[in-house]
Amino acid sequence: MTGLKSKKKVLSILNHKYNMLKQRIKIIGLLCLLFVFFFQNTIAQSNSKINISLNNSTLSELIKSIEKQTNYTFTFDNSVDLNQTVSLKSTDASLQEILKKALLAKSINYEISGQQIILKQSKNANSGTRKITGKVLDNQQQPAIGVNIVELNTSNGTISDINGNFALQLQTKNPILEISFIGYVTQKVSVGNNSNIQIVLQEDQKLLDEVVVVGYGTQKKRDVIGSVAKVTNSQITSLSTGSLDGALQGSASGLQVSSASGSPGAISRIMIRGTNSLSSATEPLWVIDGIIVGSNLENSSTNYQSEGNSVGILSTINPNDIESLEVLKDAAATAIYGQRGSNGVIIVTTKSGKSGVAESNFSYSQGFSDLTKRPEDFGLATTAQWFDIMETARGNSNLIPIQYDPVVHGRINSIDNTATLTRDQALATQTNWAKQILRTGGFKEVNFSTTNGTSKGSYFLSGNYRRDESVIKNESLDRFSIRSNMDFNLTNALKLEGRINISYLNNITPPNGGVPGGNTNTAMGGFNQSLIGNAPWMPVYNPNDQSKLWNTLSGFNLVASNDPANIRSEAMKYRVMTGGALTYNVPFVKGLSLRGEASMDLTHDHNILWANTIVRRESAYGFDDKYQYRHLAYNAYGTYSRTFNDHVVNLVAGFESEMITTERSYIEGDKLSGTLQQVGSPGNPLRLGSAYGGERYLKGYFGRANYKFKDKYLIGISFRRDGTSEFIDENRWANFSAFSGGWILSDEAFMKGLKFVDLLKIRGSFGQTGNANIPAGIDTPGYLDWLRYGQKDLGINKGTTLSSLAVKTVSWETTNSTDYGVDYGFFGNRITGSIAYYNQKVTDMLLATPIPISSGIFSWGLDGSIWNNIGDMRNYGIEFNINTVNINKKNFKWTSSLNITTNGNEILKLNSALDGVGNGIITGNTLTRTGGSLGTWYLNEFAGIDSNHGYPLIYKADNNQFIKDEAGVNTTEKNPNYLGRYVDPATGENVLLPATNANTNSNRILHEGKSGLPTYFGGLSNTFSYKNFDLSFTFTFSGGNYVYDQVTSLLNSVGLHQISGSLKENSWTATNSTATLPKLTANGNYDEYKADGTLAKANQNFNPKYLTDQYLVKGDYIRLRTLRLNYNFDKSVVDKLKLKGLNAYVSANNILTYAFAFKGYDPEGVNLDGNAQNRNLTQGVMGYGLPTLKSINLGINIKF
Repeated sequence: MTGLKSKKKVLSILNHKYNMLKQRIKIIGLLCLLFVFFFQNTIAQSNSKINISLNNSTLSELIKSIEKQTNYTFTFDNSVDLNQTVSLKSTDASLQEILKKALLAKSINYEISGQQIILKQSKNANSGTRKITGKVLDNQQQPAIGVNIVELNTSNGTISDINGNFALQLQTKNPILEISFIGYVTQKVSVGNNSNIQIVLQEDQKLLDEVVVVGYGTQKKRDVIGSVAKVTNSQITSLSTGSLDGALQGSASGLQVSSASGSPGAISRIMIRGTNSLSSATEPLWVIDGIIVGSNLENSSTNYQSEGNSVGILSTINPNDIESLEVLKDAAATAIYGQRGSNGVIIVTTKSGKSGVAESNFSYSQGFSDLTKRPEDFGLATTAQWFDIMETARGNSNLIPIQYDPVVHGRINSIDNTATLTRDQALATQTNWAKQILRTGGFKEVNFSTTNGTSKGSYFLSGNYRRDESVIKNESLDRFSIRSNMDFNLTNALKLEGRINISYLNNITPPNGGVPGGNTNTAMGGFNQSLIGNAPWMPVYNPNDQSKLWNTLSGFNLVASNDPANIRSEAMKYRVMTGGALTYNVPFVKGLSLRGEASMDLTHDHNILWANTIVRRESAYGFDDKYQYRHLAYNAYGTYSRTFNDHVVNLVAGFESEMITTERSYIEGDKLSGTLQQVGSPGNPLRLGSAYGGERYLKGYFGRANYKFKDKYLIGISFRRDGTSEFIDENRWANFSAFSGGWILSDEAFMKGLKFVDLLKIRGSFGQTGNANIPAGIDTPGYLDWLRYGQKDLGINKGTTLSSLAVKTVSWETTNSTDYGVDYGFFGNRITGSIAYYNQKVTDMLLATPIPISSGIFSWGLDGSIWNNIGDMRNYGIEFNINTVNINKKNFKWTSSLNITTNGNEILKLNSALDGVGNGIITGNTLTRTGGSLGTWYLNEFAGIDSNHGYPLIYKADNNQFIKDEAGVNTTEKNPNYLGRYVDPATGENVLLPATNANTNSNRILHEGKSGLPTYFGGLSNTFSYKNFDLSFTFTFSGGNYVYDQVTSLLNSVGLHQISGSLKENSWTATNSTATLPKLTANGNYDEYKADGTLAKANQNFNPKYLTDQYLVKGDYIRLRTLRLNYNFDKSVVDKLKLKGLNAYVSANNILTYAFAFKGYDPEGVNLDGNAQNRNLTQGVMGYGLPTLKSINLGINIKF
């Protein structure tokens, strides 16, 4: 009865919370509807009745009468004769009735767009033909080449020649020419009775005044002297992806985006200008509509049993809502963010309503996905080949019997003692395990948005639903999101803005390794297991009873462990982002504006893991985890902008405060009964935790001053003073500043002779930023509370141990950034771009250094740790961008865009203890030390195969830090070959060693110049437009790094896993002594021989303690990221359907990848496991996880 009451209580609480959430959503929805109703009511005046009484009046008088009775205004060109007579009498008629009666009889067409009525003379109304010639000049009175000249309302047109001349045979009676050219205002010129005309182009002031969003304000693009890249809405939405981060790959120089997994919503790693820390997070600061939000890795739910590396927080943002995105890279752009700016800043601006524009959009898209590379592509061994290889290996290892027994040697009944499988049954089985868990994936997405506005205010509302079904069976992600952006002009001087985004994610995943509730009690499952843990001879169903699954407790039956009825892993994410701003343009101080902003980012994660007794031997198991992240912020600042003759001044000053809190509660237990939906209180609680979280406070004061003289000499200064609760009082506050300057050479008199130069600007900056993405609680000791004492079934355990020491002396990580750049525009801005050099020096890097476990400080079975500031590092490189308009004709246009970034990394110094021993920081298979790169590979160096005996060889390492004298005693002179290949002083040759376990433990070599960090990356895009068709494609590329190919390494080894079908023929035998792979053995043991061929040691362990570089390869690749064909329906079709726009498209993503040396699944993969220090220092290990997917997508967009 107690259990039943507990279940009812839990269900009651869940039901109460569900009803509260439902009520809140209803309230928010009601407010949005009321706001829409307010604006629709304003516009409803257009439906009021009209009274007309005209007799032999003019069309001009009719227009005036309609404009007087409604809010509409008329626009028309010279082809419409306003003096023609109109006779019309109507009472209480609608606008549509009046227009039809008065205009259609006159062969005048009309179109209602927002608050405007556009009149056009029918093409058949006037006819005539004559020739017009002319000349087109630019704003400097020079001939303009390639200018488009089109006769309005016809398909008749031409372009100007090299001298600016043109000739055109006209087709209408009252012809009007439309003149258009990139960078200039489109003009409409009435020909009249002229036979020759001269046209002077006017520069497009909108392009000249194009602004970019910067910290706490905007700047003209022309005046920006920091390093800022802009990504437009079309770039973001051209890739049909459910996540914002996935749409940014290859979009901007300096911006590196790497995908961690092909699972829906999986996190990507985003970095700007390299890895800027050893142990702190290196992701940029995200600011969405002024709301500072957590990074992908800061507040994302982690479902440790899932296929992906957790659900990315950016998956909660609908890419279709984004208007533009700015990437701030250097100190001139980021110093105003102070302690949060060292990793760069990404500012996202979402769409908003516009005055006089009433518009709604609906879009639907659907796609299909598959692996870019399937397991079958690796040439996996068949069952017959598998047994042949294994038994050859057993024979070489002198194991008896040679014949392989699935039960005895395959350990299939290590958990389930009743599992049986005879050798003959195994040989008769051929299971494609990948096929058992894979399918064709896909997605469906629906978007709707509506916008409207008047002089009193505007709104943008949107809703989105997307469902992704992974290529893994029973894996899916559902996203619901709604957005409301509202702007109110309360007075001429006072404006109120409101932003809210509500989203919900539900991620259902199959298990992927790991075993909840005990390492021997639950199946493993997942895509990884299909490759590394299963063999083709393992059946799905019991050979003796096909109605039952075979061996479900062992972890080998993926069908059992992939069934949500047996194992359920579900992650739910609820997120509310909301913010408001009040702007006051002070009327009595010209140029002064005051602004206050407040925001909240609230994320609630709920993760559930459950397994039943079909896959778990002891009893059903459950784990329920809840995590809440809250980020509250407010700021206030003033902006002062004035122009005094040739002087322009812009000043910004303000303060900001933030509070970040986290809470976590969880419960774990077993001996459960029923299904997941019936789970109540656990029969045997194993762990219980609540109110487990932390708080962090940030406060800052900031300012910026920009000065411009004669519109060509630019100076900027930024300053910020920041404090954080993470440090003690003495180290809590720090100052950050930046200085920048620019010179627009193209405006100088000596440049006027270079007519092809439209813009040439030199800029430079120097400044400091900080890194606030440091681990919490550095100044307090850390404890672990999961240790168990006594028997497991005694109840909730309360054991606690010290895991880290508090340290009071640590201080800020600071990045000193230097940037020099050139921005350019040539040939009427048909060629634009920039080139920049950057050098970022990070000082006082933080590192958790180990403390021996003998001290009693213990952390997850490893040494404890203490934090210290241990050294300096720099990232440096070149960024290059070029955008070109290659062809721009009436019916055909071709544009291109290329960005390339190079990035070098160097450790400048570590502390005296680390530099003194010369070993640096060893993390797994990498080593970081002074003079080298972050995470340089530290592996045994493969020296080939012993041609006489078939075992692998490695080079002996030189482990002497100091040069020895003739007596073999260390001198004080450092050995330049330390951690390199050892050279025998007697022979001057390298020494080769058998790759035994003992030798690989003590002969690792530092592979200078080889790390997992790419040294270059970028993107290439092209767009072709022909009439109503648009074809675009984007390539992304990356390289210069070295990656470890775990898949190929696994397939080329003998074991209870998938094996390469060609392993036997590529392995050493007495008749194949030049083979590239060692002799096959079943246990990794070989007889070791001396140089003279005599036996040294029998049956030695050659299973390596550490990896060799045999499978370390260059990670260079190029990928066709997206290919898209778009069709814009003709205006006649759109008008007939009473729409404003209609287009359909088909696109393909990741359909082609070429890796120069890598043979595994995905060369793009990135390691996001563990903490920030592990992520920063162990890049480049390419494992067995689900790779990036390729997809085909179809979609339609309707504007009305």
